[in-house]
Amino acid sequence: MDLKDLLILTLYWSGGVLSGLTRLHKLVFLLAEKLKIHRKYFVPGPFGPYAPGLKEALLDLEKQKLVYIDQEIVTPQFQLTKEGMEAAKNLETRLGEQASNLKAVISYFSGVPLTYLLAYIYSRYEEYLTASQIKSKVSKWIDYYKHRGRLYVE
Repeated sequence: MDLKDLLILTLYWSGGVLSGLTRLHKLVFLLAEKLKIHRKYFVPGPFGPYAPGLKEALLDLEKQKLVYIDQEIVTPQFQLTKEGMEAAKNLETRLGEQASNLKAVISYFSGVPLTYLLAYIYSRYEEYLTASQIKSKVSKWIDYYKHRGRLYVE
């Protein structure tokens, strides 16, 4: 499974559309981590786990007409095309029984506030925080969600 496949599945399991590059990076990271292939694509970045090839993979998917990227709004939006949906269904089939658990994780986290998504990732994957520029801010979000008993527990 390559980065393009991860992007397609992430968008598919997020309802076919996502807003924001940071959210997309983090959701693709979670999927890659659950598949145990995150170290292949992700490095520590200014906002936590970062895939250097993600933007290029997105642009390739757009050229292949599998993803539509709307950058005319403040926060870029990424949407699977009809062809992208078909590709996602094929990928999901290839994953077999594993797909339902992965889908549940991505579906859940695609609907939470970005602060929560970052708090979750920062509280579990410290090796990806060495270059973070927002570590102190996210630590406050972690405290906020933990204090309220709302930080997702697997």
